[in-house]
Amino acid sequence: MGCSDNTVEQLDVLRIARLVYFCRTQVAIWHTLIDRELYLPKSWIQEPERCQKADVPQDVKFATKPELAIKMIKRAIDVSMPIAWFVGDSVYGSSRPLRIFLEEQRKRYALAVTCKEQVVVTEKPQRVDELAASLAPDDWQCISAGAGSKGPRWYNWAVVPLSVAGIAGWGHYLVIRRSLESGARIS
Repeated sequence: MGCSDNTVEQLDVLRIARLVYFCRTQVAIWHTLIDRELYLPKSWIQEPERCQKADVPQDVKFATKPELAIKMIKRAIDVSMPIAWFVGDSVYGSSRPLRIFLEEQRKRYALAVTCKEQVVVTEKPQRVDELAASLAPDDWQCISAGAGSKGPRWYNWAVVPLSVAGIAGWGHYLVIRRSLESGARIS
């Protein structure tokens, strides 16, 4: 059975940014959904008829996923929700405003970045992929990322301290993962 255009449009709009709360106690680790925001691509916002057809409220404006994350984190902070750390993929890691916001709020984070992201190790900015290529063989450690559906997932890992003026007592590090396969890309 195929999908009508209307069904595809409805599925496209159901992108929701999520803020999931993880809690660790002495007994167990659990998580729960504590907030959500509707993410609409710019193309949707530019088509008011499409939004109306999908019952999108008129006051919904375009916001990037990192902007929605900031909005949800602010709400969690406003109700004194304890947030020890924030984690996200490269959509979030490439957002300087999100990283700045998290540091201003004194929230630790681990965010993925793309290979073209610029980092500072000594004095000058350098692309992540170029930095990874310059590392010596002894800088890498082979560590398992856990079992996967196709068996063990082994990668080479390197940790590089970054030169960032930031919060006293905090460190900024670039963690690089490289496939064991020759010529594979880093992440």
